[in-house]
Amino acid sequence: MSKTPVEKRGGVNHGVCSSTAADERPRVSNRLLSFIRVLGFALVTVITGLAISLSRRLGMWGGNRLTVAAGCAKWNHYWGWWCMKVFGDRVVVRGTPPPPGTLIVPNHTGYADIMAVSSVMPCLFVAKSEAADWPVLGLFIRLAAHVIVTRENPRSLFQAINDVEQHLKAGITVCVFLEGTSSGGASVLPFRPSMVEAALRAGAQLTPAAIRWDAPLPAVVDEDIAYWKDHRFPVHFWKFLGLRGVTATIEFGQKIPTAGLSRKTAAGHAQAAVEAMLRGENTDKHRQAQTSTDETDNMLPCV
Repeated sequence: MSKTPVEKRGGVNHGVCSSTAADERPRVSNRLLSFIRVLGFALVTVITGLAISLSRRLGMWGGNRLTVAAGCAKWNHYWGWWCMKVFGDRVVVRGTPPPPGTLIVPNHTGYADIMAVSSVMPCLFVAKSEAADWPVLGLFIRLAAHVIVTRENPRSLFQAINDVEQHLKAGITVCVFLEGTSSGGASVLPFRPSMVEAALRAGAQLTPAAIRWDAPLPAVVDEDIAYWKDHRFPVHFWKFLGLRGVTATIEFGQKIPTAGLSRKTAAGHAQAAVEAMLRGENTDKHRQAQTSTDETDNMLPCV
């Protein structure tokens, strides 16, 4: 049976398999684990959602939209941290996480990137309107004050850029996937520069980040972690929850000076930096991972 070439990156083979090959490969997702973890995910999401709702109703964050967003960013961090614990996935951080009020621009493999990045720091995301319609997770996206944008709608994009600009000025870190969609992880799609405009207006730091997912079997990343092709969210999420031995490595690059740059040039620099990190360039081989779930089992997420 023919397969497309397999690219080896980060010590793990990331093969892009045909749908037939994916159907015939051995089962790697444990149904019992999926069941247990979906209950854990639902519990964590409901508790976090209730905490956000109560904080809003009781006026704990005041009536200012930006203070509410800052509070939601902290709860989003707790949610991401606990989700990764429930999933049994290891998160390794390399480089120095950026300061508050930074626009983070990583590559995008799928929805799992959101949990992984959230587990590292308080932040909000720019989410496409389709994601806001997903079961459970979509409701949480709306409740947690993430910036929602409708693709191919200029007015929605303009409003989203303004919202991100205000968040950055208020010291709220925002993560946006400039590829505009997810992929199998074998390559980085062209970065769309529109959202970079928010960082330029706010005078905020622009930080590239490379997210690399590793799993024991080659096809797992492409089929059960990466959310792309004709995947359906409920089915894909169920399989993802049943995986074992998954590691997400998040590497933060050096900040990109944006003074005097156009948004297109700045986005191009960010994409080049992400691609270099994924190839293993500009990386200190002797630098130890600063954070991993294995080393923080008894620690609560930072505020």
